[in-house]
Amino acid sequence: MVRRALVFYGEFEEKGSNVQDSDRQSPQTTKDAILKGIQEIIQEVTDVPSEKVQYGMRFVCDLGIDSLSMIEVAVQAEDKYGIIIPDEDLAGLDLVDDAVNYICEGLERTGELQNALARMQS
Repeated sequence: MVRRALVFYGEFEEKGSNVQDSDRQSPQTTKDAILKGIQEIIQEVTDVPSEKVQYGMRFVCDLGIDSLSMIEVAVQAEDKYGIIIPDEDLAGLDLVDDAVNYICEGLERTGELQNALARMQS
């Protein structure tokens, strides 16, 4: 899987490679992997079942996550993905989609996307 992530992000090239297009990881696959990580964190912090944490769900209204639990979710996401989520940015993360996109963009900005994908697969 790490090889697939490297191929997708242009970090791995091999003459005569037999890597098929199906082996390349799409941006949606990356976001789905981040969603899975967020689901695990939220279940651990709040006891909300991971299958309930889906795109389009609002943290407060739909999942019942209070502000203190949201801070704990953010701290664990920072540790898991090696990014920093400032308080002012955290306040703007209303939807699960917002958090997934924020983490994905943060990893791309820091160049840590490949490392994060490798950690998620191990």
